[in-house]
Amino acid sequence: MFLLALPVAGLLGWELLEKKSVGLKFSSVPSAGRAATVPARGRWIPPFLRACGLFLFIVALAGPQADRYIRPERANVVDIMLCLDVSGSMRQPDFIYQGRPVPRLAIAKEAIRQFIEDRRKLTGERFGVDRIGLVLFSGVAWTACPLTL
Repeated sequence: MFLLALPVAGLLGWELLEKKSVGLKFSSVPSAGRAATVPARGRWIPPFLRACGLFLFIVALAGPQADRYIRPERANVVDIMLCLDVSGSMRQPDFIYQGRPVPRLAIAKEAIRQFIEDRRKLTGERFGVDRIGLVLFSGVAWTACPLTL
């Protein structure tokens, strides 16, 4: 990371040490005295600001990230996103459940409920640690319930 600063330092040094040529030549000494002058002590500010900007641009491109500590209790969390079709075709009573025809959507809701209940039994004291969310779709998709915290 610090190697990226070398070109910036080189640019700054080059700008400061570069001999500046006069932009206008005057034919007589009296007219040269009337020309606007730049104080020599502030000559380093524009190259310094350019070098700082270049350095910060390089740092931004490198994308530094801070170390993050992962808590042990969150290290094994499982994120589950359930997707459910709620289109008109899900109203078809294709299934026989408990002796009567039931729409597909009701069967899908029951399957989701059973899935969550089975997770509760399997995970025991971990239930509530894993995150579950729900996406519904019917032509377009939308998040009905984001991942729970």
